[in-house]
Order: sequence, then structure tokens, then C-alpha cells
Amino acid sequence: MTPELVLSDLERRIEALGDPRDLRSDNERHAYYLAFDALDRRRIALRDAVPELAKLEPQIAEITTWLIHLKGWRGEWQHELDALSALSALTHEQEQRGVDLTNAIRQVDSGVPYVNNNPMLSTLLRSKICNTYTPSWDGPRDPWAVGHGAIGESESKLERLTRKRDAFQSRLDAAMRETVTA
Repeated sequence: MTPELVLSDLERRIEALGDPRDLRSDNERHAYYLAFDALDRRRIALRDAVPELAKLEPQIAEITTWLIHLKGWRGEWQHELDALSALSALTHEQEQRGVDLTNAIRQVDSGVPYVNNNPMLSTLLRSKICNTYTPSWDGPRDPWAVGHGAIGESESKLERLTRKRDAFQSRLDAAMRETVTA
């Protein structure tokens, strides 16, 4: 059963309980309120969990993709830096490239400095972002601009969102399971 079908079933079952004012004894009213409360808790869990899960999944996917890019770029740059370090004598261009690679790796690992609320991205990082994330009229597509940040920051954000998603999924599963067995 889908959450939508379960929700309509819960609505039907709550409506079938009737009006508590029609009940004659305290025991009947007590049983009514226990049943209503159990059904209503499930209904609220379903109403809350479904839209929250729908919002969280794309966020988690976006940050996961961002982390894959960051780690891939970092690996590329580290490989190139290691190759430069193996050379016995470096030209001025190779030395500058090594500095650029080191700055890009540092920014991917620990974040970027900000000046007037603008990230001071290294040229290498900015070019990777521009080549991967196309600009949009809907707003910033740049992951730094939407707050994903460096590897550690993004992993923390991903972990927090995953815990939140798992909690909503757990509530949804419990509401679905209780409804099926009720």
C-alpha cells in the first residue's frame, strides 16, 4: 500500500469512529479517544514524512554528487602534484602550477576564505566548478554559492541530512506498518 492509500484509509477509519458526543458511557468515550489518538498519530506521521522525504532526497543526491566531484578533482590534483614533486628541477611555470595545485587541494580539504561574502576560490577550483555546473537563471548553481563547501563541511551536511531522512523514513515505516496491522 502506498502512503496516499494508507492516509485515505486512516481518514476513513477516523471518520468511521463517529462523534464522541454520541457515546453514552465513559468507557466508550475512553475507547474512542484511544482509537482516535492512535489513528491520528499515524495520520500526522504520514502527512509529515512524505513531503519531508520528497524534499530531502534531492538535497542528499546533490551533495553526494558534489562530494564525488570534489574527491575526484582532489585526486586529479594530488596525482599531478605528486608527478611535479618527482621532477628534479622545475620551471617557473611548473612551480606556479604546484602552488595552484596546493591551493586548490587546501581549499577542497578545508574550505575557502571569504572576502565581502564572496568565496575566494582558486583558479583551478573555479574552472572545475564552471565546467561542471552550468549557470542558471533560476539562481546560483555553484555549489559554493548554495553552501555545500569543502569535503568535511559537505560530509557533515550529508550526514545530518541522511540522519534526518532516516528518522522521517522510520516514522513513515512505523505509520505504514501500524496501519497495516491495525
